[in-house]
Amino acid sequence: MAFQTKAARAGNTNGDTHDSAGSDVLCVVSSVPDECFAVNGDGNSNGEGAPPACLTGVIGQADSAIGQVGRRNAPGATVPVLVDWFRVTLPDDGQTWQELAERFGDLMPRQRGLGKHYERSCTFGDGGLIGHCASEEQRERMGLMLELSGSACATLGDELGDVMRWAMVRGRCRRIDLALDCHDGTITFDKLTACLAGNGLVTRARTYEVVPTRLTENGQCVGWKVTVGKRTSDAYLRIYDKGLQLAELGEPVDGPFVRTELECKGDLAHPIAEAFLERGGIVAAEQLRRRYQFKTPSPDITRRKNWPDAPWYLELLGNAEKGGNIVAGEPMDTSISRMKEVAENQFACMLASIELATGDDFMPWLVGLLDSGRERLKPHHIAAVLAAHECRQAPGGDAAVGGCRVGAVEQQGDRQAVPGESAARG
Repeated sequence: MAFQTKAARAGNTNGDTHDSAGSDVLCVVSSVPDECFAVNGDGNSNGEGAPPACLTGVIGQADSAIGQVGRRNAPGATVPVLVDWFRVTLPDDGQTWQELAERFGDLMPRQRGLGKHYERSCTFGDGGLIGHCASEEQRERMGLMLELSGSACATLGDELGDVMRWAMVRGRCRRIDLALDCHDGTITFDKLTACLAGNGLVTRARTYEVVPTRLTENGQCVGWKVTVGKRTSDAYLRIYDKGLQLAELGEPVDGPFVRTELECKGDLAHPIAEAFLERGGIVAAEQLRRRYQFKTPSPDITRRKNWPDAPWYLELLGNAEKGGNIVAGEPMDTSISRMKEVAENQFACMLASIELATGDDFMPWLVGLLDSGRERLKPHHIAAVLAAHECRQAPGGDAAVGGCRVGAVEQQGDRQAVPGESAARG
């Protein structure tokens, strides 16, 4: 399945214009309650644990480049997952420049740089940019930046997949935007705002923003954008009226046209791009399901994360499963020395303030605080205590660390407990 051409994509010529609002902007910022992210059930319409057939197409086959992998939107129609932005850093050497010239043709110098770190830049095609540094030292350290806007991605057509694979081998992806378009009214401004007003968004992001980009004289919203999270975050969700944007560019479309866009940067960008090239559009649907849950408010259910998923959101994602963690994390330092360092740096002033304010009541409160902490020890806390004891063995095989005598780790219910955790405290 070939990647859609520029014409097939209804003329997506945005550089990054979907981040700009019109002159009449009403901005509403709300705080999202800090609740753990969770999903009930398998979220799959066939009940067999496999993704829907319309989301199982593979992007990355040698003969397919980037393809129309998307959900079933209506009988006989699909909505593709598109690459709407791609940014990668590459080594600044002769081989890279030669390969860039072979792939993109004439590179036209510009009078300005690219971003904060690249003083020089050149352009190619429809919206393609290359930023590079002036000094040899900076070139070795920063390399060069290749940036493909939405229009540049669309113009490359079938070649985009090959360009992405080449760039991912030579360098590292710094940003990729994956877009899912809806033309059938599955997503509307009213559905989104009703869900948000009912506290139906469950996500780790702290804020969302509702921006009507155009208001009529009577206050009716004729263009809108909803964003979730901070623009500087590794993951940033943007849902907006793409039809109005194209109409303002002189390319009107018939019927509704809403774009859902997952912008990935930082540590998330490269693994998302790799997974997308390997598995296709299902990756975008899975990560949207993992990171952003739009729920149907249910007063009879206490925890919001257990509310049923909004039907329109499941339909948009083709009932995709919740995706897994796609970033390989580094092991956390949970040693006793690290805990002491964190406590000294972050809690010493707070404890001193409480002691000065409460006087004689401070020690009983502190003893109670320690008791509460012992009841809530997690496996990595216990592991750190036992590791410390391996270096400080006492007669009889036990040792005292911080006033808590520790022997073997035992299982108690759903948690691991340390025998002797109620020992005398100094």
